[in-house]
Amino acid sequence: MYKILLIWLLATTALVAQTSKLTQHIENDAIYEHASVGLSVRSLATGAEVVSHRSHKLLAPASSLKLITTLTALQHLGDNYTYTTTLSYSGSISSDGTLSGDLILTGSGDPTLGSSRYGDKYSYPVLLKAITSAVKKAGITCIDGKVIADPTIYSGQEIADEWNYNDMGNYYASGAWGININENLYYLYFKGGTAQGHKARISHTAPLIMDMSLQSEVVTAAPKTGDHAYIYGAPYQKQRIVRGTIPAQAASFAIKGAMPNPPLQAAQLIYQALEKASIKVADGYSVGQHKVAQVIHTMTSPPLSAIVTKANHHSINLYCDALLRTTGAVHSKTGSITAGLAAVRDHLKELDLATDEIVLKDGSGLAGENKVTASFMTAYLRTMQQTMGTSVLPYLPQAGSEGTVKRLLRGTAAAKQYYLKSGSFEGVQSYTGYLKGKSGKSYSICFMVNNYTTSYRTMRKKTEQLLTNMYEQL
Repeated sequence: MYKILLIWLLATTALVAQTSKLTQHIENDAIYEHASVGLSVRSLATGAEVVSHRSHKLLAPASSLKLITTLTALQHLGDNYTYTTTLSYSGSISSDGTLSGDLILTGSGDPTLGSSRYGDKYSYPVLLKAITSAVKKAGITCIDGKVIADPTIYSGQEIADEWNYNDMGNYYASGAWGININENLYYLYFKGGTAQGHKARISHTAPLIMDMSLQSEVVTAAPKTGDHAYIYGAPYQKQRIVRGTIPAQAASFAIKGAMPNPPLQAAQLIYQALEKASIKVADGYSVGQHKVAQVIHTMTSPPLSAIVTKANHHSINLYCDALLRTTGAVHSKTGSITAGLAAVRDHLKELDLATDEIVLKDGSGLAGENKVTASFMTAYLRTMQQTMGTSVLPYLPQAGSEGTVKRLLRGTAAAKQYYLKSGSFEGVQSYTGYLKGKSGKSYSICFMVNNYTTSYRTMRKKTEQLLTNMYEQL
């Protein structure tokens, strides 16, 4: 008995010494002097928090918040859940193929509709060909009505109140709509051949965004300086201003913007595809609620397991905000942001987690007003591991080889032992996920730093040092 107690005391003393070294990394480094830092490491076996530095301090997690949204959606909807978008028509088709009625695209909130992320099968050009083919197969040769997009599966506004205006016009802040198309993004092309220091001239957009006015205040910088241009404009706004810099180069240069009205864009694309196929549409296209009539085609998304994997590996805001609203629709029959947030909170309460340690404003983590403690995140991930087992790991990218952490710890022994969701925006970095330490023991981990004043690259190097030490010492 004495020997067992002695072994336990020695092991505990060693662990305390190791954790002390990890927290000293934060406490003694000047880089963290003016920053707010939270660190939590929790044993998956016992649930005990074995490393803690201000782990109960509320901090902005940025995209690490996506883990809560996506894993909650998996719990509510199931990993085989799919979105289904329908194409139908109202009225009747005459013997000469005239549809006296409307063609209706009814959305399900599918964030993957028309996306090329899953191969050509789901891309919007292939989607438009399938829709045109379905219309022809139904015997329709012309439409004495409209193409109508019905996005009313979701209600309320498409973006969170707390999002910054300078994000909204850019592809990563498109919001989640009842009908999304091509991940709600378009490419804005600038003409090549502009000398350094001159105004960059806009060439075109792809796909074409009808009735949108773009004003360029972009200036060309030195070659190979990358994309530092931002599009300013909120949902439904037709006038947009582009500011910042792009590199001077001979070829054209593209940046990605957020469609002002994705459901209307989907209706427009269908209208154009039909016209190109010589199927005339008399009254153009519009957006509105419409009862599903005669269904002639259905479009099904990849399974939720694939959507969640893409969302977390590539940090896709649209996917997470759509999953939030879909979870709300299933939970309370209301596909709003508010309903989605309520569903997540209820889920966390059911798990008996400390919900006073989390403040939720969206599903993607884009809002700076999202707050969570490092201790809450590790407790949540430990609970998910207890529920899902090792099947939870592939939903997070492996450090050094996948997704947004592809370059993190690359080439080190520690890399393959970390499955991490990263998060960042100005002044914020976070890494949250799972670790198998050098000892063979497994942990959930969360490290968040807010309000740092050094460069992103410098802070990430410091974080890599911390993560390496964590692997070595646990």
